[in-house]
Amino acid sequence: MVDTGAQTSLMPDELMPLVEYRLSERGRFVIEQAGIAAQSFDAIEAYVTIFLEDIAGTRSEEFEARVWFTDTIKFLIGFSGILDRAVLHLDMPNLIGYLDFPG
Repeated sequence: MVDTGAQTSLMPDELMPLVEYRLSERGRFVIEQAGIAAQSFDAIEAYVTIFLEDIAGTRSEEFEARVWFTDTIKFLIGFSGILDRAVLHLDMPNLIGYLDFPG
């Protein structure tokens, strides 16, 4: 899921044993959600090498991105390291869109 309001991408922490990653200097920390009273969650900041694939099987080149592993079942794609290298095309009346990775 593309989250245009998220600075950093989130990944389920249950994937940590299944993927190669390197911890950031920050490691484990608590995220305080701004503007939402008494909302916080634990996360582990790491770097993973990923690629993105569309429903037709077309893949982007592999690249490294900073992500937060946390207790979630959803993947949220944020700006830092992923969306900041793509062009986001949206067709709001039809509720469709796609990412274009130039180059």
